[in-house]
Amino acid sequence: MILVGQAGDDRVGHSRTDDRLVGWQDVMPTLLDLAGIDVPGSVEGRSMAGVDRREYLYGECGENAQATRMMHDGRHKLIYYPVGNRTQLFDLEQDPEERRDLSDSSGHAEIVGRLKARLVDQLADLDPAWIQNGELTGLPDREYTLPPNRGLSGQRGLHWPPPPTDPKSSYVP
Repeated sequence: MILVGQAGDDRVGHSRTDDRLVGWQDVMPTLLDLAGIDVPGSVEGRSMAGVDRREYLYGECGENAQATRMMHDGRHKLIYYPVGNRTQLFDLEQDPEERRDLSDSSGHAEIVGRLKARLVDQLADLDPAWIQNGELTGLPDREYTLPPNRGLSGQRGLHWPPPPTDPKSSYVP
């Protein structure tokens, strides 16, 4: 059995950084791998202590009018808002705080197209109503008002990152 941080285990250590794309689904296979236990074939995650790396990482948050979906290639992050069929693109190397949306930049059209194509592949099984003829079509734009929240769960905000602001949109964050 391998203990996490055991002397001689070159896969772990302190003061190390690793720029691979990882998600919550990778925690369990990492712990199993470090403990010397075979990772079941049905597990979607990957060991962070292994050499396997993802080319893209998909993420999702919320459903219906509050839904966002994300595709990340290690440098660029595309965020998709199905209501109103909007996207945002961020260059996380140049803009790690995601303040400059590059989705309308002609210089980033190829990146937007590539990440959208990956997102369409992912959503085809998960959210097929947002796709028609291989293209993102989303949901009709509509006014949306957050329901009352009398608890403390919304004190830091209910939607991150904030949806795109567009004067033509009736979406109210």
